[in-house]
Amino acid sequence: MANEFSNPTLSNKEIRRRSFTPNVSSYQEFLDFLYDDIDFVIDRLSRHRDKYSEGMRNNPKQGEDLINSTICDILTGRGWEAEHDTHINGNADIVISIKYEPYEWIGEAKIRSGNKNLDKG
Repeated sequence: MANEFSNPTLSNKEIRRRSFTPNVSSYQEFLDFLYDDIDFVIDRLSRHRDKYSEGMRNNPKQGEDLINSTICDILTGRGWEAEHDTHINGNADIVISIKYEPYEWIGEAKIRSGNKNLDKG
């Protein structure tokens, strides 16, 4: 059976996930790795921008939540701890960290078109 795991550690989700976790030693390194992955996320989302744009037109709140959730899902798949709609001294759209590290990044999502308050919040 060629499709079975030949290495039993590969069937352990925690071991597979650990192999993707960014290994950083400073907050600057944390940001460097994170911003590289955010660039990757933007590239992936832009490939389907028509779908996200349609979602925003149909229901702006749900469309923004969809984009934020998708960003978090992609970053989680790349080894980050990424959560949407988290309460940290208020409501944070996106919170990113690494398990067992003290570093945290908090992002506020803003939809550009038609938003007169883009620089606030």
